[in-house]
Amino acid sequence: MASTNTVKRALAALAAGRGFVPGDTDTDDRRADRVVADAETAVERLDTAAAFLAEGGETRLRRAVARADAQNRRTLVRRGQRVLATLDRFRTVANETDVSAGGRHARAHPTENVKPAGGQRPDR
Repeated sequence: MASTNTVKRALAALAAGRGFVPGDTDTDDRRADRVVADAETAVERLDTAAAFLAEGGETRLRRAVARADAQNRRTLVRRGQRVLATLDRFRTVANETDVSAGGRHARAHPTENVKPAGGQRPDR
């Protein structure tokens, strides 16, 4: 049978709209810290950032930032917002980049592949 404290935490998490993992005894403070730290580590490499996003990490991070904001934890909020901004930049670059059939990357901006006027060499 579950302990009274476990049941209380589960009910509180359910009422607050958060997930609850049985055996997770982290307080909201430590959980928010852990989520932001995990997110910071994830965005150090593109492949781990992609995995973080695929596993619902952005939603967890947004919730952690909101919790930190509600608790007036400015430093943690700023850290979380920096990670969210990095994820947005990754998303922007991914949307702007197109992989051609030859495996090369080409920018989607039409002006970037235009040759210069006036007889200049293209590499100038």
